Amino acid sequence: MKKFLIVSLFIFNRSISFLHSQRFEDVTSEVFELNSQTNFLTLGKGQSKNFVEATLPANTIGYVYRISISQKGQSNNIGNLLFTALKSVSPTSLKMGVNLAEYTIEQNDSEAIDFLILPSRQDALNFVDGNDYRHCQYLANRLNLCTTSTNCLGNRLYFAFKNNNIRQGLNVHFEVVAIVKDEIVIDGWTASRKNEIYNMFKDLLIDKLCSNLSENEKFLLASCSTKKLTHEYTDETIKGLGNHEIIEKLSEILKSCSEELRYNCTLEPPASKLDSNYLVGNWKDNNSNFTFLSNGAFKLIFNGSSETIYGIWSLDNNSANEQPLLKIQYNGNSPFIYEILKKSENSFMYRTKGSPESTIYIARKL
Repeated sequence: MKKFLIVSLFIFNRSISFLHSQRFEDVTSEVFELNSQTNFLTLGKGQSKNFVEATLPANTIGYVYRISISQKGQSNNIGNLLFTALKSVSPTSLKMGVNLAEYTIEQNDSEAIDFLILPSRQDALNFVDGNDYRHCQYLANRLNLCTTSTNCLGNRLYFAFKNNNIRQGLNVHFEVVAIVKDEIVIDGWTASRKNEIYNMFKDLLIDKLCSNLSENEKFLLASCSTKKLTHEYTDETIKGLGNHEIIEKLSEILKSCSEELRYNCTLEPPASKLDSNYLVGNWKDNNSNFTFLSNGAFKLIFNGSSETIYGIWSLDNNSANEQPLLKIQYNGNSPFIYEILKKSENSFMYRTKGSPESTIYIARKL
């Protein structure tokens, strides 16, 4: 991929914090047509809606997107690509949620579209098919624009478009450039990833399995386990393991450190059942804040969005699956299903069931 960066070194109280760089990375530049409502509804030609899937690089902290619209059949002259245009800008100078008028392509007509940012592919498909969907942002009747955003920030983003014009088809050129913050990598690990591993040991294993230990002993055990894992494996190796392999590896290392420190921890497999009352309350993960209510209702707010999304939730302990399954359903659509892999008093580890990714997420109780 095309990349450029500006390196920053921050110094506080004579100590050096994480060495990091911020850079732009080109994500996507796509051109497509949106048919007019007349052609779509009357003649059955093409679609008046479309969506674009964008995969963001690791450590993305925000992104810039640009929409350039022209009438169908006319050339869409946008000049320099957005990624090229941003080369004169420092990523650290950009604020999120701000329109960048200087990079917006001048528009000679008044053609407009509806524009949405959605959290999943299923939501994007539901939008195109006319079914209920969730969204992080909805902008109606928008002309050309270029703006920064953190809406729906995650590994993948879905941007949807709709042409409301009765007779005029439109060309759309859509571009996304990620703002990436990279940390220095030492022996295959960044400091923040080591901290995540420490929290995984402490919150999801030690607090549950070693509740008899003092806080200082828990700290020493989590530190030993983190040091041992990050010494024996690189981050890429761990990310390449399946869910059960990761849990097994964490348990093995925790057992080894417990024996070295002569701590008594009862290491046991993940619980096969989960009381639904455990989930009731407010939680936060890296993408959103969400609430499980005792009456089965569910509320979700994505990071960067002020809109609350409502649904219903249930817990399946009787599935043939090894872990309890959490099911969340929005407006009668097919439920999203998650495997709960491990829990402690105030946090649980989960992943999307059937997902091709091995990413494990941690939700913490508020």
